[in-house]
Amino acid sequence: MRNISKNIIVFIGLIALSYALIACSQQPAKKEIAKKVVVVKPKVLAPKETSYCPKVTQLVKVKLEWYGPGGWGSHNPSFSNRIVTFEGAQWQGIRNGKVICIYKGNHDDFPITLQTNRFIQQPSEGSWNESNMKGNGAVIVNCVTDNPARCPFSKSAIIDNPYAAPPPEDDKPIPKE
Repeated sequence: MRNISKNIIVFIGLIALSYALIACSQQPAKKEIAKKVVVVKPKVLAPKETSYCPKVTQLVKVKLEWYGPGGWGSHNPSFSNRIVTFEGAQWQGIRNGKVICIYKGNHDDFPITLQTNRFIQQPSEGSWNESNMKGNGAVIVNCVTDNPARCPFSKSAIIDNPYAAPPPEDDKPIPKE
């Protein structure tokens, strides 16, 4: 009886040992891990497009506001019934910013300012002169001339940025009365 018990114990031991050897020789089961691939696209600037403030002859008055081609418009009411001359432009921003085109209306009226919703790269060509740097790093650049062609600038729109709103339409229609 003792021999049979020993044989059973040895037999069970051999079975356990063979299971252990089989388990050690096999690689552990790999868990499939779903990998989330995150593609980070750098900010890409649209190709440079040289632009200018609208010419005096291109401006149209609708009620108390002035508009020009390419999405330019005044944001302050004007009582001037005509624009006499282009006075210059001013850019403000940090690398990208906004341009305001400044026009002279009737003799005693306030200046007429037009701007577009597009971001403009800091201008450096033509008659632009850096005049002031604000404490927050913003720069003000002025172009004082009676000729819009002397104040060139490049429109820029950040594209492929999932957080940015789509760039505004460049040729928004001039409102009708």
